[in-house]
Amino acid sequence: MNPLKPVAALRRRRRADRAHSLRSRLVLLAVAIALPLVLFAAFMVVRSYQTERARLEEHSRGLARAFTLAVERDLRSKVMAVETLATAIPLQTGGLAGFRLQAELFLARQPEGTAIVLFDRDGHRLLDTRLPPSVPLPDARDRTAVRQVFETGRPTVSDLFPSALDGQPRVSVDVPVTVAGRVDYALSMQVPLNSLDDLFDSQTLPEGWIAAIVDRNGMILARNLSSERYVGLEATPALRAAIRSASEGSVLVDSREGESVVAIFSSLPATGWTAVIGIPQDDLEAPLQRGLWITAGGGALLAGVAALLAAVIADRIAKPILSLRHAAFALARGKMPDRPPAGLREVDAVGRALGRAGTLLRAAAAARDRTERALRRSEALLHRAQTLARLGHWVWTPDPEMDPRGGRSEYSPAGAALFGLRSQDLVVSNKEYVDRFVHPEDREVVLRSMQAFLESDRRERVQTYRVLRADGAVRTISEVAEKVLRPDGTLDHVLGIVQDITERKHGEERLRESERRERARAGELAALLDAVPAIVFVAEDPECRVISGSRATYELLRLPPGSNLSKTAATDATAHFKVFANGAEILGPALPLQRAARGETVRGHEEEIRFADGDSRYLYGDAIPLRDETGAVTGAIGAFLDITERKRGEAQQRLLTAELSHRVKNTLAVVQAIAAQTLRHAPSPEAFGKAFMGRLRALAAAHGLLTQTQWQSAGLADVVWKALRPHAGVGGAVLAEGPEVELSPKQTLGLSMVLHELATNAAKYGALSVPTGRVEVRWRRDGPEGRLSLQWRETGGPTVQPPAAEGFGVQLIRRTVAYDLDGEVMIGYEPAGLVGELVFPLSHEAHLGRTAS
Repeated sequence: MNPLKPVAALRRRRRADRAHSLRSRLVLLAVAIALPLVLFAAFMVVRSYQTERARLEEHSRGLARAFTLAVERDLRSKVMAVETLATAIPLQTGGLAGFRLQAELFLARQPEGTAIVLFDRDGHRLLDTRLPPSVPLPDARDRTAVRQVFETGRPTVSDLFPSALDGQPRVSVDVPVTVAGRVDYALSMQVPLNSLDDLFDSQTLPEGWIAAIVDRNGMILARNLSSERYVGLEATPALRAAIRSASEGSVLVDSREGESVVAIFSSLPATGWTAVIGIPQDDLEAPLQRGLWITAGGGALLAGVAALLAAVIADRIAKPILSLRHAAFALARGKMPDRPPAGLREVDAVGRALGRAGTLLRAAAAARDRTERALRRSEALLHRAQTLARLGHWVWTPDPEMDPRGGRSEYSPAGAALFGLRSQDLVVSNKEYVDRFVHPEDREVVLRSMQAFLESDRRERVQTYRVLRADGAVRTISEVAEKVLRPDGTLDHVLGIVQDITERKHGEERLRESERRERARAGELAALLDAVPAIVFVAEDPECRVISGSRATYELLRLPPGSNLSKTAATDATAHFKVFANGAEILGPALPLQRAARGETVRGHEEEIRFADGDSRYLYGDAIPLRDETGAVTGAIGAFLDITERKRGEAQQRLLTAELSHRVKNTLAVVQAIAAQTLRHAPSPEAFGKAFMGRLRALAAAHGLLTQTQWQSAGLADVVWKALRPHAGVGGAVLAEGPEVELSPKQTLGLSMVLHELATNAAKYGALSVPTGRVEVRWRRDGPEGRLSLQWRETGGPTVQPPAAEGFGVQLIRRTVAYDLDGEVMIGYEPAGLVGELVFPLSHEAHLGRTAS
């Protein structure tokens, strides 16, 4: 007999004696149910108190703000009254006696004890209504408010200060008195502090609440309770510190009476004073204390009643439960339990369950036999499935040294068949497996992998390698191994699953080779597309969501290679250009590649690529669909030529033809007009021929200048020298200087005719007709509008007499300047020589910096 058995039985009996009864547990349950209810009630009391307190504090803040507004309105009315008094005429004219009379009339409407005091800029009292005029007046003592009035020129409300006459605390409203635009005086209305008590009448506060006004220095100016004791004293340090740190808030302080109050304060922005509402803390916490006492008493009563009811109910439940012991003993002896109903539903259910348990125990023995037979059939089916899937498993038990070559491996029949082993050779040493079956080229890698797996904390290992079957065939297997650990965490064995994947590896190799060939062909195609200068678009899907192109395509569209060229995809890469055909924009579905992707063949399509900077490129080409072996459309391809230069050449040719026609007509009109006017004023055919040819040569010279710039513009210096060069060596000197200016074709022709007339006149009658003569031509730009001023001055020539009537040359000059140059001309006949000035607007910006001379 085991001597320890009585001791163990005694311990079990002691534990059973210490077990709680059903009655005690139900009582604890009742108390546990009642306690959360009591705690929840207490929590709700606290939450209600917090909500009510927050509401009360917010209401108090509203009272403090209303009190602040009332104080501010009272002070503002006092400031306005004193400002009105400061405009009194006697005060403006220096008549203090008359002003004293007006001040006394003003004080008749103010609270008793209010005084009017007038200070000069040095702080001397000039008038005090509390003293007769003959009594000497004391100077201001530390009147900061008076100094601020003179420094700022604005009204000021002071803090509390002792009166210089009677030492009583007062506050004052000080305003500047301006005479002739200068602050000469400070007018002060000194108010006794008891006059502020009227402000409390407009505030309805609960009994025991405190209302007060505190100045910037923390001095009490007014108080609704015990004002005679505390007005003029400092507020408590805690309240002063809170007021200095914030303009509005609340703080728990001790009042002057020694009572704890929650002080709600709000500052007056204009004066810096602070209105304070004090709520006794007892008023705030009394509801919480009452609620908690009521909750605690009710909770204790509820818990006692619940415990008593639980004890009674427990006795009625325990008796039927104890009767279940007899049914349990019968079941243990192998008999069917027979117990009459106890009248308690749950206990009766347990009795019925015990009866069914006896029946089930008998059935379980028969089911166990059937399960064992089914398990043997399942193992046979698993072996068959593994054989068909070329799948097997093994168990490797390593040696204590954890050597990869040590231990032994036990294979399933299907696993052994993978290596060509016989069914009786299911157990082999791991050394034999490595040396006999692992391919020599993979042997070292497999050993290192097994060693690392054994030394690491990894639970699984997956590896693919080659093996040699017993018949010499080389196969590729995939192996998955998992560690199986003992309860103490040490390795017990390794379970593995092995599968022959030789055919799959061969298929993967064939697939990789096929992909390599496809990539090579794709690379050759990409190189071909990059080498061809054509614009090629390739849609890689029927919806044209992804479109690529050749190198020339990316360069033409100003995009980096590899960008998505689709105009129908959600991308911003192609937002910088639009596509037009026949002057109208083509949207996504109407683009040639999108049409081809829907199965349409597009031939001879011409379009314009218009960029955001205004530049355009023109394309011409075809687009066809791409189909798979079933004929379904898989994408599209388009090839286009850049015909931009051809289109521009055609446009330039049309423009040149129209321009040539226009200029020929204009030139014929100008020549016809010159011939008609010259013939009308020529005295003889010889004179007509000479003048007409000279003007034609000037016109031809201007045409030559414009031809050099394709009729875009001509330099002013070139036009001047072209007109004056034939006369530069005849006699006298020619000087031409000014900034570089570009002229339009019309201005070039008009100015050439004007300079020709001036040069011809100078050569015949003016400075160029004698060796000592000199012609100076200077020009400049005037003003921001770009007007050009050109001056012609002749010196050293024959004395000039004003003509009786203007000749044809002057008339031609005036008409040309007015109609062709849209400008004005002034011609003067000074004795020293002809002087002229032309002023006309420039149609092109002048280029300054280079001087022609």
